[in-house]
Amino acid sequence: ALHAWAPERGEADRILAGLEVWAWDDAQDGYRLAGARSETWDTSFALQALAGASDALGPETARPARDAGARWLATQQLRSPLPDAERFLREDVVGGFCFSGRWHAWPVSDCTAEAVEALLATPAGDPGGGGTLAAGDDALAEAAAFILRAQNDDGGFGSYERRRGPWRLEWMN
Repeated sequence: ALHAWAPERGEADRILAGLEVWAWDDAQDGYRLAGARSETWDTSFALQALAGASDALGPETARPARDAGARWLATQQLRSPLPDAERFLREDVVGGFCFSGRWHAWPVSDCTAEAVEALLATPAGDPGGGGTLAAGDDALAEAAAFILRAQNDDGGFGSYERRRGPWRLEWMN
Protein backbone atom coordinates (compact mmCIF):
# COMPACT_ATOMS: atom_id res chain seq x y z
CA ALA A 1 0.00 0.00 0.00
CA LEU A 2 2.82 2.43 0.81
CA HIS A 3 4.60 1.66 -2.42
CA ALA A 4 1.42 2.03 -4.48
CA TRP A 5 0.59 5.30 -2.71
CA ALA A 6 3.94 7.02 -3.28
CA PRO A 7 6.71 4.81 -4.66
CA GLU A 8 9.06 7.79 -5.09
CA ARG A 9 9.11 8.39 -1.32
CA GLY A 10 10.85 5.06 -0.63
CA GLU A 11 8.93 4.35 2.60
CA ALA A 12 8.18 0.76 1.61
CA ASP A 13 11.87 0.16 0.89
CA ARG A 14 12.90 1.54 4.29
CA ILE A 15 10.32 -0.62 6.06
CA LEU A 16 11.40 -3.76 4.23
CA ALA A 17 15.06 -3.03 5.06
CA GLY A 18 14.09 -2.73 8.73
CA LEU A 19 12.62 -6.23 8.69
CA GLU A 20 16.12 -7.69 8.62
CA VAL A 21 16.35 -7.02 12.37
CA TRP A 22 13.58 -9.58 12.81
CA ALA A 23 14.87 -12.16 10.31
CA TRP A 24 17.38 -14.97 10.40
CA ASP A 25 18.29 -17.88 8.20
CA ASP A 26 19.78 -21.27 9.03
CA ALA A 27 20.38 -24.50 7.15
CA GLN A 28 17.90 -26.55 9.16
CA ASP A 29 14.75 -24.40 9.12
CA GLY A 30 15.44 -21.78 6.44
CA TYR A 31 14.41 -18.13 6.49
CA ARG A 32 12.26 -17.05 9.42
CA LEU A 33 10.92 -13.90 11.05
CA ALA A 34 10.80 -13.42 14.81
CA GLY A 35 7.42 -12.45 16.23
CA ALA A 36 9.06 -10.39 18.94
CA ARG A 37 12.38 -9.58 20.46
CA SER A 38 12.14 -9.50 24.23
CA GLU A 39 15.60 -8.63 25.54
CA THR A 40 14.45 -6.14 28.19
CA TRP A 41 11.64 -8.40 29.39
CA ASP A 42 13.86 -11.50 29.51
CA THR A 43 16.80 -9.71 31.13
CA SER A 44 14.50 -8.29 33.82
CA PHE A 45 13.24 -11.75 34.77
CA ALA A 46 16.71 -13.29 34.62
CA LEU A 47 18.09 -10.62 36.96
CA GLN A 48 15.23 -11.15 39.39
CA ALA A 49 15.87 -14.90 39.36
CA LEU A 50 19.60 -14.44 39.90
CA ALA A 51 18.92 -12.08 42.80
CA GLY A 52 16.55 -14.61 44.36
CA ALA A 53 18.98 -17.48 43.91
CA SER A 54 22.16 -15.67 45.00
CA ASP A 55 22.25 -17.31 48.43
CA ALA A 56 21.84 -20.78 46.92
CA LEU A 57 24.41 -20.13 44.19
CA GLY A 58 26.91 -18.29 46.32
CA PRO A 59 27.50 -14.56 45.86
CA GLU A 60 30.31 -14.85 43.30
CA THR A 61 28.75 -17.45 40.99
CA ALA A 62 26.08 -15.25 39.43
CA ARG A 63 27.82 -11.90 39.90
CA PRO A 64 29.35 -11.52 36.39
CA ALA A 65 26.08 -12.28 34.62
CA ARG A 66 24.05 -10.23 37.09
CA ASP A 67 26.30 -7.19 36.85
CA ALA A 68 26.52 -7.27 33.06
CA GLY A 69 22.75 -7.69 32.81
CA ALA A 70 22.08 -4.80 35.19
CA ARG A 71 24.47 -2.51 33.33
CA TRP A 72 22.79 -3.35 30.02
CA LEU A 73 19.27 -3.07 31.40
CA ALA A 74 19.94 0.36 32.89
CA THR A 75 20.87 1.62 29.41
CA GLN A 76 17.49 0.59 28.01
CA GLN A 77 15.41 3.18 29.84
CA LEU A 78 14.00 5.88 27.58
CA ARG A 79 15.28 9.15 29.04
CA SER A 80 14.29 11.64 26.33
CA PRO A 81 10.95 12.55 24.76
CA LEU A 82 10.19 11.40 21.25
CA PRO A 83 10.47 13.99 18.51
CA ASP A 84 7.05 14.89 17.06
CA ALA A 85 5.26 12.82 19.73
CA GLU A 86 2.19 15.05 19.72
CA ARG A 87 1.98 14.99 15.93
CA PHE A 88 1.75 11.20 16.03
CA LEU A 89 -0.55 11.12 19.08
CA ARG A 90 2.09 9.42 21.21
CA GLU A 91 2.13 9.58 24.98
CA ASP A 92 5.24 10.69 26.88
CA VAL A 93 7.76 7.83 26.82
CA VAL A 94 10.28 9.30 29.29
CA GLY A 95 11.10 6.81 32.04
CA GLY A 96 9.69 3.77 30.29
CA PHE A 97 11.29 0.48 29.26
CA CYS A 98 10.28 -1.36 26.08
CA PHE A 99 9.63 -5.09 25.65
CA SER A 100 12.63 -5.46 23.36
CA GLY A 101 15.06 -2.56 23.64
CA ARG A 102 15.09 1.21 23.64
CA TRP A 103 15.39 1.28 19.83
CA HIS A 104 11.78 0.07 19.73
CA ALA A 105 10.55 3.31 21.40
CA TRP A 106 7.21 1.85 22.58
CA PRO A 107 7.65 1.52 26.34
CA VAL A 108 5.25 -0.64 28.28
CA SER A 109 4.03 -0.31 31.87
CA ASP A 110 4.65 -3.95 32.81
CA CYS A 111 8.10 -4.03 31.20
CA THR A 112 8.97 -0.85 33.07
CA ALA A 113 7.78 -2.35 36.34
CA GLU A 114 9.77 -5.56 35.79
CA ALA A 115 12.91 -3.64 34.80
CA VAL A 116 12.67 -1.48 37.93
CA GLU A 117 12.11 -4.58 40.06
CA ALA A 118 15.17 -6.23 38.51
CA LEU A 119 17.41 -3.22 38.92
CA LEU A 120 16.32 -2.70 42.52
CA ALA A 121 17.08 -6.37 43.22
CA THR A 122 20.62 -5.96 41.89
CA PRO A 123 22.98 -4.72 44.61
CA ALA A 124 24.31 -1.23 44.00
CA GLY A 125 27.79 -0.01 44.67
CA ASP A 126 29.46 -3.40 44.81
CA PRO A 127 32.98 -3.84 43.39
CA GLY A 128 31.60 -5.85 40.46
CA GLY A 129 29.85 -2.80 39.08
CA GLY A 130 26.31 -3.97 39.83
CA GLY A 131 23.48 -1.74 38.89
CA THR A 132 21.09 0.83 40.01
CA LEU A 133 18.90 2.62 37.57
CA ALA A 134 20.75 4.56 34.91
CA ALA A 135 20.69 7.84 36.84
CA GLY A 136 19.80 6.71 40.33
CA ASP A 137 16.80 8.34 41.95
CA ASP A 138 15.99 10.46 38.89
CA ALA A 139 15.64 7.38 36.72
CA LEU A 140 13.52 5.63 39.34
CA ALA A 141 11.25 8.69 39.58
CA GLU A 142 10.93 8.81 35.78
CA ALA A 143 10.04 5.10 35.67
CA ALA A 144 7.40 5.54 38.39
CA ALA A 145 5.97 8.58 36.58
CA PHE A 146 5.78 6.58 33.34
CA ILE A 147 3.90 3.77 35.09
CA LEU A 148 1.50 6.25 36.68
CA ARG A 149 0.84 7.87 33.28
CA ALA A 150 -0.32 4.45 32.08
CA GLN A 151 -3.00 4.23 34.80
CA ASN A 152 -6.59 4.37 33.60
CA ASP A 153 -9.33 6.39 35.26
CA ASP A 154 -10.79 3.16 36.69
CA GLY A 155 -7.52 2.37 38.52
CA GLY A 156 -6.26 -0.34 36.16
CA PHE A 157 -3.12 0.09 34.09
CA GLY A 158 -2.84 0.15 30.34
CA SER A 159 -0.06 -1.69 28.63
CA TYR A 160 1.47 0.85 26.27
CA GLU A 161 -0.55 3.84 27.37
CA ARG A 162 -3.65 4.80 29.31
CA ARG A 163 -7.07 4.28 27.80
CA ARG A 164 -8.02 7.24 25.61
CA GLY A 165 -10.99 5.97 23.66
CA PRO A 166 -14.61 5.51 24.66
CA TRP A 167 -15.73 2.32 26.39
CA ARG A 168 -17.24 1.05 23.11
CA LEU A 169 -13.78 0.76 21.59
CA GLU A 170 -12.48 -1.00 24.69
CA TRP A 171 -15.41 -3.41 24.56
CA MET A 172 -14.54 -4.26 20.94
CA ASN A 173 -10.91 -4.72 21.91
